[in-house]
Amino acid sequence: MSKRIYPDLQTYLRETGTTQAAFAEKVGASQSVVSRIVNRQIVPDVGLALRISREARIPLESLIGREVA
Repeated sequence: MSKRIYPDLQTYLRETGTTQAAFAEKVGASQSVVSRIVNRQIVPDVGLALRISREARIPLESLIGREVA
Protein backbone atom coordinates (compact mmCIF):
# COMPACT_ATOMS: atom_id res chain seq x y z
CA MET A 1 0.00 0.00 0.00
CA SER A 2 1.23 3.45 -0.91
CA LYS A 3 2.15 5.93 1.79
CA ARG A 4 1.05 8.84 -0.36
CA ILE A 5 0.23 12.10 1.39
CA TYR A 6 -3.02 13.56 0.05
CA PRO A 7 -3.52 17.35 -0.04
CA ASP A 8 -7.04 17.26 1.39
CA LEU A 9 -9.91 15.00 2.37
CA GLN A 10 -11.83 15.42 -0.87
CA THR A 11 -8.83 14.28 -2.91
CA TYR A 12 -8.27 11.30 -0.61
CA LEU A 13 -11.89 10.15 -0.91
CA ARG A 14 -11.96 10.59 -4.68
CA GLU A 15 -8.61 8.94 -5.43
CA THR A 16 -9.10 6.00 -3.07
CA GLY A 17 -12.74 5.43 -3.98
CA THR A 18 -13.73 5.66 -0.33
CA THR A 19 -17.29 6.80 0.36
CA GLN A 20 -17.98 9.50 2.90
CA ALA A 21 -20.07 7.02 4.90
CA ALA A 22 -17.29 4.41 5.04
CA PHE A 23 -14.72 7.02 5.97
CA ALA A 24 -16.99 8.49 8.63
CA GLU A 25 -17.31 5.08 10.25
CA LYS A 26 -13.52 4.67 10.32
CA VAL A 27 -12.99 7.98 12.13
CA GLY A 28 -16.03 7.85 14.41
CA ALA A 29 -18.06 10.62 12.82
CA SER A 30 -21.33 10.83 10.95
CA GLN A 31 -21.47 10.97 7.17
CA SER A 32 -23.05 14.41 7.38
CA VAL A 33 -20.12 15.75 9.41
CA VAL A 34 -17.63 14.35 6.89
CA SER A 35 -19.66 15.90 4.07
CA ARG A 36 -19.63 19.28 5.79
CA ILE A 37 -15.86 19.04 6.30
CA VAL A 38 -15.28 18.10 2.64
CA ASN A 39 -17.49 20.99 1.52
CA ARG A 40 -15.68 23.41 3.85
CA GLN A 41 -18.80 24.21 5.83
CA ILE A 42 -17.20 23.32 9.16
CA VAL A 43 -13.76 22.84 10.65
CA PRO A 44 -13.50 19.64 12.72
CA ASP A 45 -12.54 19.77 16.37
CA VAL A 46 -8.94 18.86 17.13
CA GLY A 47 -9.66 15.24 18.07
CA LEU A 48 -11.59 14.51 14.90
CA ALA A 49 -9.08 16.43 12.80
CA LEU A 50 -6.27 14.23 14.17
CA ARG A 51 -8.20 11.03 13.40
CA ILE A 52 -8.98 12.23 9.88
CA SER A 53 -5.41 13.33 9.27
CA ARG A 54 -4.01 9.96 10.37
CA GLU A 55 -6.56 7.83 8.54
CA ALA A 56 -6.45 9.77 5.25
CA ARG A 57 -2.74 10.70 5.39
CA ILE A 58 -3.46 14.38 4.88
CA PRO A 59 -1.77 17.36 6.55
CA LEU A 60 -3.54 18.48 9.69
CA GLU A 61 -3.25 22.03 8.43
CA SER A 62 -5.53 21.24 5.50
CA LEU A 63 -8.31 20.51 8.00
CA ILE A 64 -7.90 23.18 10.65
CA GLY A 65 -5.81 25.86 8.94
CA ARG A 66 -8.48 27.05 6.54
CA GLU A 67 -11.49 29.28 6.45
CA VAL A 68 -15.02 27.96 6.44
CA ALA A 69 -16.96 28.78 3.28
